[in-house]
Amino acid sequence: MANPNLIIEDFSLGYRGKPALTLRELDLNFAAGEFVLVCGPTGAGKSSLLRAIMSMPQLTSNSAQSGAIKIFDPSTGQYVATRGKFPQDFAHLVGYVPQHPEKSFVSETVELELAFGMEQLGFEPSQMRSRVVSIAESLKLTDLLDREPASLSAGQAQRVAIAAALAAGQRILLLDEPTSALDDPSAFETVRLIRDLCDNLGVTALMVEHRVERVVDVVDSVVLLDETGCATKGDKSLVSSFALPIRPKPANTEGHDAGRKEHDSNRAPRLKVSNLIVQHEQITALDRVSFEARYGEILGVRGANGAGKSSLLWAIQGAESRTGGEIWTSNHESVAMVPQTAGDLLFLGSVAEELHEADRFAAVPSGTTAKILSQLVGEMDYVQHPRDLSAGQQLALALAVQLVKGCNLILLDEPTSALDYRAKAALAAALNELSSQGKTIVIASHDGDFLAATADRILTLNHGRLCEEAGGSTEI
Repeated sequence: MANPNLIIEDFSLGYRGKPALTLRELDLNFAAGEFVLVCGPTGAGKSSLLRAIMSMPQLTSNSAQSGAIKIFDPSTGQYVATRGKFPQDFAHLVGYVPQHPEKSFVSETVELELAFGMEQLGFEPSQMRSRVVSIAESLKLTDLLDREPASLSAGQAQRVAIAAALAAGQRILLLDEPTSALDDPSAFETVRLIRDLCDNLGVTALMVEHRVERVVDVVDSVVLLDETGCATKGDKSLVSSFALPIRPKPANTEGHDAGRKEHDSNRAPRLKVSNLIVQHEQITALDRVSFEARYGEILGVRGANGAGKSSLLWAIQGAESRTGGEIWTSNHESVAMVPQTAGDLLFLGSVAEELHEADRFAAVPSGTTAKILSQLVGEMDYVQHPRDLSAGQQLALALAVQLVKGCNLILLDEPTSALDYRAKAALAAALNELSSQGKTIVIASHDGDFLAATADRILTLNHGRLCEEAGGSTEI
């Protein structure tokens, strides 16, 4: 391979206080124009690999590294070694798109957001204007330049983040779960966009993704990280041992129905939503939505980005102000809610502290929350700070902290967005077990396979309106 854009040589990474290495002796090369899928189990080090390439301060200050990561600089014909440097030292070569890019926007308009990185790198105003026009045309953003980033859909925000990461002519694009918050059409559009950037601009793109079925047929190569921190690079056949499809929920299983009847033989409603209206300034997020969820039922909610799924869950939880309608729960049930950004629920200094506090708050025996967590993601280093966990590990920890409370009404917003296939199957099994105990669960998700494995009924939202009611594996 002549002058690969990125070289990783004998690179290892370990976090202080954690005995096992997160990344172990990686030797990888990536060519100009290569589109790479980075996959592996939750906690295998995928996000850590991207952060290591970027030499992010929060990683380098809490880790020990060996080996080398080198980035080719076409302006000099030389390689830049990233170890011991700051991200700004090679920001003109590498662009990074986090899992939730809307949280990183800092400017009042899309146009200013695209120019922000170049401004920090010292580009002349005329250069910035030219580059903004060029990248906006390439990524079909010209009509959005005057928009506020906060007003964009999830798919639009993802395109803006990618454009901002490449506006200064960067040669390497690192993307952490770019489709996790997107519906299928938006995800397909994003993947095709990255493919085009690789083909047309010679960009090397490394894309971390759990929903490998969305991207595996489009990429050039696959890097599979395993639980020991080792990496294997190959073609798409690598994912066959990792991407095991989740099984659909059996229809009318005896144990499942028996558990429900034990709690309520009449299947009475636990939650009633009547003519619910939620407005955000001039936008109607929910328009006269009505439905019921019953004891022991798992209710799925699907719909495109912006359909109102998250607004519905937050309204039920009580954090979203409604402008009309009623929400009723039997016996004034307490509600457990896990949002898309699960890390927002984690605020203590270590995983162990989070687990201990969850046990104490729920008044359950010590180790109860840890047991729930291990069922979702296996063993984890409890010394780590929650912010150092992968997005999937953060989600699993937040779920465990919420599930241990014993609430009878549980709301989950995109719970599988950062979970691998094993963790998704474990979560589905845990939710089905809770359902058999009489718990009522409402899941908003783009993941059709997961809804098929869990939901008894599926509601579909379209522009804030409940337009149909479809069955999961069981129509009740």
